[in-house]
Amino acid sequence: MYYDFIHVHSALADTGKQYIASLNTENFDAMLAHLSDSAQADLKQRVAVTLRGDDPKNKLLGIRFGSQPSSNA
Repeated sequence: MYYDFIHVHSALADTGKQYIASLNTENFDAMLAHLSDSAQADLKQRVAVTLRGDDPKNKLLGIRFGSQPSSNA
């Protein structure tokens, strides 16, 4: 999978385009275990945003999908 990311990154270099890859944290960590130290560092450097469900600021657009709004009436 790492080499797929490298290919896409190389193909889009200097085009002004971007790409989004969505991986579960567990999958990302499992992939790292199979890479050299330099490949791990390279891949980690390319991570722009890490979304987590622990806090609204770490969610996509700060939105919790599928939840009911709380009422403070």
